[in-house]
Amino acid sequence: MTLLLVCRQIHEEVLDHFFSLTTFEVGPLTPHHDEWRMDPTYQKLRNSVHLSRVQKLKVRVNLERMQMASSEGLSNHDGARFSEIGLEECVLKVQPLSEMLVRVLRNGAKNLKMITIDWKDEFPEDINWQLKSSVLFPFGNLEGVQFRLGRVKMADRARTAYEERLKETLEGLSA
Repeated sequence: MTLLLVCRQIHEEVLDHFFSLTTFEVGPLTPHHDEWRMDPTYQKLRNSVHLSRVQKLKVRVNLERMQMASSEGLSNHDGARFSEIGLEECVLKVQPLSEMLVRVLRNGAKNLKMITIDWKDEFPEDINWQLKSSVLFPFGNLEGVQFRLGRVKMADRARTAYEERLKETLEGLSA
């Protein structure tokens, strides 16, 4: 450790090696109210002194039927902080987050090479694939970045076909 503090060149080489091996994960793209997300506007990510060194990133996309509402706002007669939402509303909430994250990455993650997408989908697989996949389209604005599919959480029926659709969409972003 002392050697790292004394020799700048070794320190830089160790950091470069660390960032080439490590996959970082950002807060998920989710329809929940801002107060339930750790970095709702990706301001902390934007201000990170290490963002420019990040080479591998994991992004979770959560298309969820239940939205966690504001603790002050939406609550039903039982005081629950969840409300059921449809696919269109879910995508309308996730899409701007996707765009915001891409802006931050495009401006700050100059060494980004790989994004792994974890996909969680609580809606039936036969419902509007075009709408669902639209949350991924902003990632196509990241030049030189490759995309790969990570974990997929969804109903088991038609899982293989669904994973193929996701892979095709991600391959289209990498082109």
